[in-house]
Amino acid sequence: MDTDQAELPALAMAFDASTAVALLASFFAAAAAIAAASARHIYNPQDERSVATRDDLLGAFRARFMGEGIQATREAADHMLNAIGPTDTRAAHIRRVIGISAAQANSLHSLRQALYTYLDAPQRRVSGSVVNGRRVPQYVRDVDVDLLISATRGHLSAAQQRMLGKLLRSNVDLAGAEAALDRHAAVLRNARVLSIVGDTLHAFGEAAKSAGWLAAQRAGKLPEGQRRRWRTVGDERVRVSHAAVPGMNPGGVGLEQPFQTPLGPTFTPPLEYGCRCRTELAQ
Repeated sequence: MDTDQAELPALAMAFDASTAVALLASFFAAAAAIAAASARHIYNPQDERSVATRDDLLGAFRARFMGEGIQATREAADHMLNAIGPTDTRAAHIRRVIGISAAQANSLHSLRQALYTYLDAPQRRVSGSVVNGRRVPQYVRDVDVDLLISATRGHLSAAQQRMLGKLLRSNVDLAGAEAALDRHAAVLRNARVLSIVGDTLHAFGEAAKSAGWLAAQRAGKLPEGQRRRWRTVGDERVRVSHAAVPGMNPGGVGLEQPFQTPLGPTFTPPLEYGCRCRTELAQ
């Protein structure tokens, strides 16, 4: 039997789909609770339509969050099948990615790969410090740390590369590497929860704005042919798919019509996680 086949049951046990779904649901519930509490000034909790809109938005966010989370965990299971390191640490890594996005999981994989490449390198003896008149030998990994760090360029952020460099230059051991990965996964998970809160508030705000325009139109405060436009922030961080939306809807759209986008029709931003686009009334 091949090594991968022999280890597959152990890794499969780490990816318990029901456990992953339960954990993802709890992470999303926490984010949704924060967002709902923060958004009370945006929608009227006594208005059935506002509450229904809120619930629809939360349902859509939850479906996207759960789908991306399960995808990230499955990809981690595939990735760990041929990764460096003991089976138990690879199984732990699969559980570690639950609750983070696929992009975050990819950066965590790159961080783990660099750490385990370092730990897998042979050790060589070097002159150590003198203790009680005797020189105590020290051992270091025979690996080019700078080369390891440079290989992560494009996969890790500058801050992540600095963290990796600090770990590698401190002669990190297996326990230290695992602890660092756990800590960083927790940081990524928290960042994602905050991102979901921000996106949910953004969605609440845009939905409330659109509902207000419709109410104004029905009350005769806005013309029947009133249109609205999609606006991006306009800086270098705007994603190509978001920047394309104004051009795909050159004359804007009606108040009850969706915008056409590269990702499919949508009524209001956000188009994706982290979207900063907004809608405004066409002049």
